[in-house]
Amino acid sequence: MRPITATFLLLSATSCSTLPDTEASTAPFSTPQGLYLGVGVMQAELGDDFEGNTALVGAFDTILIPDADDGTGYALAIGARSGDSAYEMSWEQTTHDGSILSTPAETESSALAFDYRRFYRTESTVQPFWTLGFGLHWATLQDAASDGSSVGDADLFGFGLRGGGGVSMFLSDNLGLTLQALYRHVEFTTADGLVSSGSVDEGVDGSGLAFSLMANLYL
Repeated sequence: MRPITATFLLLSATSCSTLPDTEASTAPFSTPQGLYLGVGVMQAELGDDFEGNTALVGAFDTILIPDADDGTGYALAIGARSGDSAYEMSWEQTTHDGSILSTPAETESSALAFDYRRFYRTESTVQPFWTLGFGLHWATLQDAASDGSSVGDADLFGFGLRGGGGVSMFLSDNLGLTLQALYRHVEFTTADGLVSSGSVDEGVDGSGLAFSLMANLYL
């Protein structure tokens, strides 16, 4: 009897000692909170006015809006996560190949954006979200301005609203990936040419879809 009892006690003790590991393996994921940094790649469209059919005519010069392809570039971000919400400021920049009257001409598009995100399934390592925000937008148009005797770059400035969604995937306690799709409604309202500058009466449409893949490091 004593050997059997000793064996039973030994098995019971071994079984009990494994319970904490079992409970730990089923514990929910703890989403990192606080500040984070982000860096990633992105692809973006420009609006209907960037199809080579729009011109801005000023008192002393003319700006031709190029026919611009979808562009690729990068994004940098700093944000803060609090519970199921995040607040983020980002810099986005893409370069778009294109042409003006069959002459190759690049467009460089930049944005300083401010976004709010609302997350779901926050106890999981894979968390879908929706996002809303706004941005300040710049575009530099290569060789798009002419005063009749010379040609040079033109600059556009405007404002945009944005919304979309995506998913964040956490690889560890402080490292994650974020895949996001946005629609950016952008209107450029100010133009600078070679000589003249000022507001654009009807605006220049720079709207379109934008996709990004970011790596996030939580501090």
